[in-house]
Amino acid sequence: IADDSSNRFRSSYDNRTRLIVTIFDEPFMMLKKTRNESVNEKSIPRGTILDPSAVEGFCVDLAEAICNDKLKIPYKFLIETKYGNEIEKGVWDGMIGALVNRAADLSIASLTINGAREKAVDFSKPFIDLGISIMIRKPEKQKPGVFSFMAPLSKEIW
Repeated sequence: IADDSSNRFRSSYDNRTRLIVTIFDEPFMMLKKTRNESVNEKSIPRGTILDPSAVEGFCVDLAEAICNDKLKIPYKFLIETKYGNEIEKGVWDGMIGALVNRAADLSIASLTINGAREKAVDFSKPFIDLGISIMIRKPEKQKPGVFSFMAPLSKEIW
């Protein structure tokens, strides 16, 4: 974040606590282990607001770097259980819904960017690229046969 833009962001929001909507997804966002084994990520209902000291992971580190180190603003995490789908035109659930409905100020999560979501909210550049892709074997090259010129003309066309 550039220094001039961070000053505008900080002054426009005063010193109120920001809500960062997120979702539990290891290793990005995890509940810190406690002595009480009955408390786990699945037992935390959506809408729960957690202090940063209760969670750990890459998204927590990123939030700390942005909010504490750079902007020096207080923040907490709003827990969601869905990433966000458009239920009907302009109506969203999950993390996208929390942003659209202004229940949260921003989101830091392992969220896939797609066209519908891009129309609803603004995205930064992705903060991590896993390089995951789908691969298939290259088709074997075949020499053209005597009647290869007729290949586009299937019997269904005739």
